[in-house]
Parts: sequence; structure tokens; C-alpha cells
Amino acid sequence: EDVNRYLEPFGATAKKFRTFHATRLAREDLLAHARAAPSDREQVVTGMFERVAARLGHTPGVCRDSYVDPMVVKAFLKGRLA
Repeated sequence: EDVNRYLEPFGATAKKFRTFHATRLAREDLLAHARAAPSDREQVVTGMFERVAARLGHTPGVCRDSYVDPMVVKAFLKGRLA
């Protein structure tokens, strides 16, 4: 509550920071696996959610549904993450 109260005048929330951080971690993780074969990419994404969730103290499902921007995952699955 204190953090959100502090950030309110700036139009930000703690959740926005968590989302940004989770998406950044996800992107870095996926970039480290950029050479994965297309057939292995779904498995890489599953592992990424597990690793990011462990760093954030959440479950992979919470990271997938609430924190990691799905555009990063879609770009990786299409081989277009840069």
C-alpha cells in the first residue's frame, strides 16, 4: 500500500513494476535460448515461466496470466524475438 501510494502521483503501480520486471526476465531467458529448434520452443517457454516464477516468488501460472507480456512469448515462438 505504501509503495502504491508513493507511485500514485506518477501514474504507476507496484504491479506495473512487477510486470515490467517479469517481462524483462522472460525476454532475457528466452533470448538465451534463441537457437532452440522450433519443435523445442514450447518446452523452452514452459521452463522460462518456471524460472521467472521462481525469481519472483510466484507460480508459473500467475506469471503467465498476470506478469509476463504475452507478446514476448509469441515473438519467441515465431522465432522473431530480438
